[in-house]
Amino acid sequence: MNNNAQALTEPGNWQPLYKAVTDFYRASSDLSKTDALQQQADQLAQTFIDCAADTELGVYAQLQFHPVQPPFCTLVAMKQCCLLYLLGRTHQWSDKLHQQLLSTALLSLAAVAEPLNKLADDQRKASKLLHFPAHYSLSRFKAVLAPCSRHWLQHCYVGKTKPAWQQNPFSTALQLTSQIARQLVLMPSDDLLHTLRFMFWRQQDEASCQLLESLAFIGPALWSCGLMLQQEQQQWLLLDKQAELWLVLPVKQGQLTGPVHAIQQPDEPYQQKTGFQDWHWLQLIGKAEHSDLIQQSLPGKLSASALDFNSIQQLCALEPARLTPILEQDEAGVGLLLAAASKANRSQQAIRQVKHALLLLGHAQLPWLLSQIQCQRFAVQQHQPYHHWLLQLRQLLHQVLTEQQWDLPTAQLELISWLLCLPLWQQTALRYLAGFTPGSCQHLYKLCQQQLWQSDSYLKRIQWLFHHYQQPKALQKALLHFRVPASAHSQSDQVSYYSQQLHAAWQCCDRLMLDNAPTSQLTEQLPDSLLQHCYYPLTLSM
Repeated sequence: MNNNAQALTEPGNWQPLYKAVTDFYRASSDLSKTDALQQQADQLAQTFIDCAADTELGVYAQLQFHPVQPPFCTLVAMKQCCLLYLLGRTHQWSDKLHQQLLSTALLSLAAVAEPLNKLADDQRKASKLLHFPAHYSLSRFKAVLAPCSRHWLQHCYVGKTKPAWQQNPFSTALQLTSQIARQLVLMPSDDLLHTLRFMFWRQQDEASCQLLESLAFIGPALWSCGLMLQQEQQQWLLLDKQAELWLVLPVKQGQLTGPVHAIQQPDEPYQQKTGFQDWHWLQLIGKAEHSDLIQQSLPGKLSASALDFNSIQQLCALEPARLTPILEQDEAGVGLLLAAASKANRSQQAIRQVKHALLLLGHAQLPWLLSQIQCQRFAVQQHQPYHHWLLQLRQLLHQVLTEQQWDLPTAQLELISWLLCLPLWQQTALRYLAGFTPGSCQHLYKLCQQQLWQSDSYLKRIQWLFHHYQQPKALQKALLHFRVPASAHSQSDQVSYYSQQLHAAWQCCDRLMLDNAPTSQLTEQLPDSLLQHCYYPLTLSM
């Protein structure tokens, strides 16, 4: 028993499970055959059973497993392991912590195996799904697990009070992922998001909100876990046909439909479950009637200093002596303000005081600078560690706007480049794919290109931002001119041009990946391709 208990604490035993989940998630995005995807799911299930059989949880190897209707407790355990794994990848947890959380989840589920299956019987009105051999009664099962769990807990303590997995946010992660896993098994998919929204909003602590955002942050990965095993009525959906629709959304009839090889629209039920219908992760949890929650996270309502543009102009009308203490409350904003003033200083001396910067800049550029500070603060609050490619894209957009030689202040052109990038900054799938794996660079490019070129939500978001910051309508129309067929360019010519650009970008990604280029080098190629693809072909004119 000691050997088994020791095996339970060895992270290496769980590496096959990590690999199986990773392979399944990657396969769900690029497999071309449905039977291959089902084979991946079966392999993941078998890996889970083999993994548990190497420990004191060997009773899981005795469960009667079927791909369509496996034992309820096994379903919950597998899905919770998948959720914990994906959550851990999002937050870059260590392998040791992964193993502790997975082992704890399995131990807790094993202790309540019988009540869980009774619950499944009551809700499904079906016969019991959990079958033990005669010599493996539940009482003996608990008796075997008890000393094993005590032995394992001795290796988990990080202090004199609680083990690591009992401290927030890990205890919250275990609790909520267990609830989600049960909901994934018990509930119809149509009601899942509605229930999860109320489940999470009852939790007011920071760890719960972080977990909520993380689970929505992984987006399609969460749905791949949900669709992996819960197919009692419809069996397996054709994920090979629909996987690309996580990245390419349908466009309105009459608009430019994109390259000739654009993917067809999905069936309505599947589109409701997997499509990214808006720019913010709250949309994945709530419904359209909860737009007030989404509006609360828009620029202008992030903090007391994040005001609308009219209020910013009124703020700029204050005397420097009254305005200085207000601006000094934001360190990041002060840095941007001082940098702009130092750049505008003819003596090329660094400006170190806010009051001096205000006097040097004057009231003309101040509203645009404060708005830019607001956008930058919002981008920082998105907590995106892999945002360097978006910063490069913003700089390139500013360069293009400057080359047009429009009679606009420099600070206003910089603000416009921020506004063009903000909808991409808020796109959770982009943020996840940017740091997931180098192989996702192609999907990152495709989704970003789709947002800039085809997405209705991007267009609505830009219109809202331009109105919010009082940008000229003529400028908005010029910047978005590439999105609709122009009189000077036929639709077929535009489709041909964009298809060539898309093909060239994919060739670039393929070549870099063959050379084993790092992720940073791959993402450095994206801004140039996107700039050519979306903003260069049509002349921007006022």
